[in-house]
Formats: sequence, C-alpha cells, structure tokens
Amino acid sequence: MKTLLILILSCLIFTSCTTMRDPKAVRDSYENQIKDWQERVKKEGWTNRVIKSINMELMEMSVYVFDKEIPGQKWPGDHWDTPNEFFEKGLVGDCEDMAVLAWSTFKRLNYPYQIRIQAVTMLTGDHAIVSIELADGSWMMLESVLANYASIESLFYRSFAEWDVNNIYTIGK
Repeated sequence: MKTLLILILSCLIFTSCTTMRDPKAVRDSYENQIKDWQERVKKEGWTNRVIKSINMELMEMSVYVFDKEIPGQKWPGDHWDTPNEFFEKGLVGDCEDMAVLAWSTFKRLNYPYQIRIQAVTMLTGDHAIVSIELADGSWMMLESVLANYASIESLFYRSFAEWDVNNIYTIGK
C-alpha cells in the first residue's frame, strides 16, 4: 500500500511539473537550437534526414497536454496557439500547437519548398500534422507529437483540411 501511494504521488508530481516550464528558458533554448539547425542546413542541405531530425527535436522540446488540461490556460476549450502563445506556455500544448510550431520553424529556417498544416481524422479522433514538400516534388508527412501509436495511426490518416499561408487545399468532413 505504501509503495502504491508513493507511486501515485510521484506520478502526480511528475505530471504537474511537466506543465510548469519557464517560458523564457524554453524560448532561449529554442533560439539556440535555431542557430544549430541553421548551421546544420548550411553543411548538409535540406536532406530528408535533416528534416526528420529537426522535426524530432521540435517534438522533444514540446510537452503534449490536451488544451483543456493546461493549468491557468487563458483560452477556453481548444485553441490553436500562435508560436508566441505556445512559447508563453513553455511549449506545452496539443498537436495543433506543435504543428504550428513546426510549420513556423521550417519557415524561419527558410525551407525552400512548400509547407502545409494538415488536419486529419484518425481512429482516435482528429489530429494536426505538417506536410512538407521535398525537392523531388513528393510530400512527407511529419508527425507533430511523440506518441507510440503515431506510426500505426498514420496508416489511417484521412485529411479533411490542408492549408498554407496562401491557400486552402482540402476541405472535407
């Protein structure tokens, strides 16, 4: 019983701590990472490996928490954060917040091809990802959250909206 209580308290403390991140420290870390990515792109170019690596590092910087679970959130319900709002929350948010961060990061890094945010339906609900055009004209879907189920779920993605700064490409649902 004592072990169970310690385990429950540890989980509560760990979960609460992940949503309390210093926004300034997170932004500073991101700004340093931008410089590293810029150098890497200069050296290696926009290879698939570089694109996937940047996206993975963005997912690792972020903490997934469903909007309604964020303590002190000033927006009711499901709100799509701007990058600045996401930084104000210490990069704590849900899939669309992370997708917007990835989209804006690739734009900031002057990615030379098209980048779109895509809203998809999956088995467990709706989800936001980033689609990125490659040099050969094909497209790569980039996951927005770290999740064990993401690779399996991606087999069932059905896009119902896709857009960039200029156009809306898919409307459905």
